[in-house]
Amino acid sequence: MKAKKIITTIVLLLVAVFSLCGCASIQMVRAIDANGTIIDRMVIELNESKINKAGKTVAEVKSVIKNDIIAFRQYVNDWKSQFAIEDFPELALSLENGILVNDTEVGNKLTIAIEFSNWTMFGLFYGIVNLEDVEYQKAMTDVGPFLSALLLNQYGNEDMGVFLYKYSLVRDEGFVKNLQGLTGEEGTSFATLYEKYKTLTNNYYDIDDLDISQIFAYPDEKLYSNADETEVTGGLTMMMWDLSNKADGFKMEIYKLGPKTAGWYILALIISAVAVVIIVAKFGVNSAKNKVSVKITKEEVEKDEK
Repeated sequence: MKAKKIITTIVLLLVAVFSLCGCASIQMVRAIDANGTIIDRMVIELNESKINKAGKTVAEVKSVIKNDIIAFRQYVNDWKSQFAIEDFPELALSLENGILVNDTEVGNKLTIAIEFSNWTMFGLFYGIVNLEDVEYQKAMTDVGPFLSALLLNQYGNEDMGVFLYKYSLVRDEGFVKNLQGLTGEEGTSFATLYEKYKTLTNNYYDIDDLDISQIFAYPDEKLYSNADETEVTGGLTMMMWDLSNKADGFKMEIYKLGPKTAGWYILALIISAVAVVIIVAKFGVNSAKNKVSVKITKEEVEKDEK
């Protein structure tokens, strides 16, 4: 099985949902807990009235999405099978429960999630981790956000005024833009697959009508971002971006803040200098107040001269 086929499959899954533009809301969630467990989850909530308006039924749409979910789960299992237990006994056992695909359906809301038990499983799946003396096919390209860049140390620094700077700064365009750059089996592009699955709703909706948001949760209370909403609880920072109303070129970003030594040093010098001026001025005033004026009469001066 080729890695390109896996890439095609995940694109098919997501593009099938994108064809519902305007008749569904999609939320992508990537969460990492303190134990290093990573969960990528997509939540699709169908709008029945809009689907009917496009001349389709919710049942028809669900059927297409569910078939893609089944295909995706099968491809993940096929990918794991390249690490045969007779050749890689420990790794095969780790992968058995180390990478799992789950899906649920509640009313018109469908959820698919892939869970990685640790950073190693995540790295293997996306081809970031290298195994000594072992060549393997990665499952697919990571469409983000952030983790692959962090694992590969692809982050930087940026000034933020005179006194602060951003460090461990990572930017990401969001999974829609990241998917658009992928090419699947036999050169099949995102655009080709999108047009194919757009017919699911008789071309009634367009991708610009898509209601989409992306959530990133990370176990660090000192993490900052340009998210639309942020909540810090229990050591976890949760950030949410509404990507359906962003201008072209917008990028999500996460970062930490650090003091700029030079700026604070200059400020300290200025404060010290001002303090010295104030002390000297105050000392001068006090000295003037402490001077005693003595009046001597003319008679006393003449008396002393005699």
